[in-house]
Amino acid sequence: MRITFNSSYREPLADLERAAERMAVYQRQVSSGKRVHRPSDDPAAAAGAIGERAELAAIDRYAEAADSAEARLRAADAVLSDLIMQLTNAKVAAQSGRGSVVTPAQREAAAGALEAVAEAILADIRVSVAGSYLFSGTASTTPPYAKTGATISAYQGNGSRMAVDLDRNESLYVSFDARDVVAPGGNDVFAILEALAAAVRAGDDTAIQAGLDGLDEVFQAATKVQSEVGNSFRMIESQRDRLNVLGLASKTRLSKLEDANMATAASGLASSETLYRAALAAIGSTARLSLLDYLK
Repeated sequence: MRITFNSSYREPLADLERAAERMAVYQRQVSSGKRVHRPSDDPAAAAGAIGERAELAAIDRYAEAADSAEARLRAADAVLSDLIMQLTNAKVAAQSGRGSVVTPAQREAAAGALEAVAEAILADIRVSVAGSYLFSGTASTTPPYAKTGATISAYQGNGSRMAVDLDRNESLYVSFDARDVVAPGGNDVFAILEALAAAVRAGDDTAIQAGLDGLDEVFQAATKVQSEVGNSFRMIESQRDRLNVLGLASKTRLSKLEDANMATAASGLASSETLYRAALAAIGSTARLSLLDYLK
């Protein structure tokens, strides 16, 4: 009769393989801190983790959009602050050219100051960020106004405004129609300043007052737009706080899905190592058996 020993090894080898696999699982958890390394480790958790990672990626995109919007709005805010200062300078210069006691030289100096203000405002309103004009609406590659010789063009942008999404349901404008700032009544500030300079030179107090009224209208429009920019800053800050909360919540959920319980993993590793050694010992004992052991 022929006697084989395969059946004596089969079960201990299976035990050894199971112990080795279990030990490898806990070793990965202890070394990486992660419970899920591949979908087969926990299909439901892996699917949930994919969703959470997509959520975190969206939050990152919205955070980047907020940073980009803030940079554009800060540039716009600086322009509006300078423009308001220039309008104040223009009103002071125009007032200095009023009255019968003002000399022709003083009138000329005041008119020159008004022309300098026009140049400064033109430079302000033509500001761009990364090659994109802020005050041309969505026509971001076209300057809002151009100057040829001494002539300043009509508005060259459009009436649409560029918006940035801060999340799925919130957006804000990051470009402006320059006419809302410098031409609220249809007559732009450049024409107002040109007429005002001529009125100062001519000593025409009635026309000077009309020019001052026009500057007041532009001043109010500029301060209104700057107030809107301030509201946008507050919206960005609030949105950043919200995104931080959402990101933290998503990371917490992701951690619960993927991260290993280190105490459990360490305990599991210790017990699996014990089982592995026991399985090795069992195989070793089987290997030492001889035919006489089976004939007893």
